Amino acid sequence: MREISAADMEIYRETARRNKALMQEKRDLRAKLAWEVAGKAAHLLRERFGAGKVMVFGSLLRPGHFDERSDVDLAAWGIPEENFLSAVAAVTGIDGEISVDLVRMEEASSGLEDQVREGVEL
Repeated sequence: MREISAADMEIYRETARRNKALMQEKRDLRAKLAWEVAGKAAHLLRERFGAGKVMVFGSLLRPGHFDERSDVDLAAWGIPEENFLSAVAAVTGIDGEISVDLVRMEEASSGLEDQVREGVEL
């Protein structure tokens, strides 16, 4: 096995730094898009489905945890049960890249309520 020279190692390190920076830039742009999707979804849920309160929670609130596989987690209060599936379909269709996971808080478990309490109202 051949030993790697110091010059080759420096090239490797520089490439790794550049790739890491590009990956972080992509994640930052995706998080920005996710916040836009969350805002559009909150507006839609209030205007079309009567939500009284909408909060974002989960990985979007923790920089460094929101990545290329993450979705937008939203909690809503006040959407009538009979309109909930239509609301889910509407927010799911907002963006083709960022998916939205919607929870109707009137049906949420106490464990989920604890997570949502740490969220941000939109």
